[in-house]
Amino acid sequence: MSTPQQIQSFLDTLRQLPKPNTPEATIFSIGSRGYYENPTTDILAFFCNNNGEHGLGSLVLEALVDILPEKLQSISCSLSTPPEREVITSSNKRIDLIFEGKDWVMIIENKIFHEQNNPFDDYQNHFTKNKEKRFKNKEAIFIVLSPSGASPTNFDNWIGISYPRLIDSIKHRLAEYFFKQPLNKWTVLLREFLLHLESIMSTSSYPEENIDFVIANLSRFREAQQLQDQSLKAFQEQLQIQLSTELGVIINVKPDNWDGSPVMRFAYPSWISNSDIALSFGSSENNVNRYRISCYAGNIVNEEDRNHADSILNTNDCDIAPWNELKNTFRCYRTYLEDFDRKEILKKLVEKLKLMDSFEKR
Repeated sequence: MSTPQQIQSFLDTLRQLPKPNTPEATIFSIGSRGYYENPTTDILAFFCNNNGEHGLGSLVLEALVDILPEKLQSISCSLSTPPEREVITSSNKRIDLIFEGKDWVMIIENKIFHEQNNPFDDYQNHFTKNKEKRFKNKEAIFIVLSPSGASPTNFDNWIGISYPRLIDSIKHRLAEYFFKQPLNKWTVLLREFLLHLESIMSTSSYPEENIDFVIANLSRFREAQQLQDQSLKAFQEQLQIQLSTELGVIINVKPDNWDGSPVMRFAYPSWISNSDIALSFGSSENNVNRYRISCYAGNIVNEEDRNHADSILNTNDCDIAPWNELKNTFRCYRTYLEDFDRKEILKKLVEKLKLMDSFEKR
C-alpha cells in the first residue's frame, strides 16, 4: 500500500500530464457506431452530383477534379447521368461509385478502413465490356479513395487519393462559396461531413504519455480510488455521529453521486416527504465553489408551499436564487463553502437540518 506522500507525488504527476483535445462533435459522430464506408459513399455521391438538390452545383466534384493528375484537371465537371452506387459487375462484384461525364467515366473505390484487396481488375473489365455500348469514346478514370491515398499494388492505372487531401480541396472550394452565397442547411451538412471525415481519418491526438502513465500506474489508480472511498465513508460516518449528537436524533445519511462527484444526503427519520440536505464535493481546478450545501424541500404542491419554504430556507447565506426541480415538487437552495473546514461544514449542516425540520413540521 502506498504512503500518503507517494500518493501525493502520484497526483502531482497526474496534474502535469497534457490535457487531451476533444474533437468537435458532429451530427455524424454522435452515434456510437461511427459513420463508415457505405454511408460515406452515399453522402459523397449526393454532394458530387452537380444537379443535386443541395444547390451547390459542381463544388464538390470540382474539388475532386482539382486533385487529379494535371492532365485530367481540364475535364468537364458536369455529370451526364446521376451518380451510381453499388454497381454490379458481370462477376457479381460491386463497384462503390461511378460518375459519368460527357467524355469520361470515373470508377471510384472507397476505402475508409479496409485493406485494398478489392478485385480492381474486375472493375476495369466492367468498363472494357461496356465501352462500345455505354462508355463509347469516354476516358476511364480509376480512383481509390483512402486515408493514405496509396494506389493499389500492380494496378498502375488506378489513382490513389487521400481523404485528407480531398477534404482540404473541398474546404478551399467551400470557403470561396461562403463569400458568394448565404449560409444554408446543405453547406452546414457538408461542413459537418468534412469535420467527421477529419476525425475518423486523423491519427488519435490523445497524448501517448498519458496512455503510458495510466498503464504503468494502474495499481496506484486503484489504491487512490480505494483511499478516496474509504476516506469518504469515514467522513460520512463521522458527520452522522456528530450531527446526531448535536440534534439529539439519529440522522439518516446516504451516499450519492453527481456527475462523478461524491455527495452525502442527510435527513431526519421523521420527515414525511423526501426533503433532505445534500453536501456535495465538486472538482473544479481552481477550488471555486467546490463544496456546496443544498437544501431540497419536498412535497411542494402549490405557490403557498413554495413561499412557505422560501420564508424558512432562503437564508442570507444562500448564494444563488431558489429553483424548482422534479416538476416543481421540490424547492431548492444552495450555499457555497470556500474551504474544506470540518467545523464550518458541521455548523452549516446543523443549521440547515434544523431549518428543514421546521419546514417539515408545517
